[in-house]
Amino acid sequence: MAEENRPVLVAISKKTQQMLEQIRKLLYPGATSDDEV
Repeated sequence: MAEENRPVLVAISKKTQQMLEQIRKLLYPGATSDDEV
């Protein structure tokens, strides 16, 4: 059962990651998540 749900969780986590990166770019226009961590 966990195997079936895993792809969904991965998709959700990726969506969340993208949202967080967009917010980060809005808050810190000069810095990207890739360059400065």
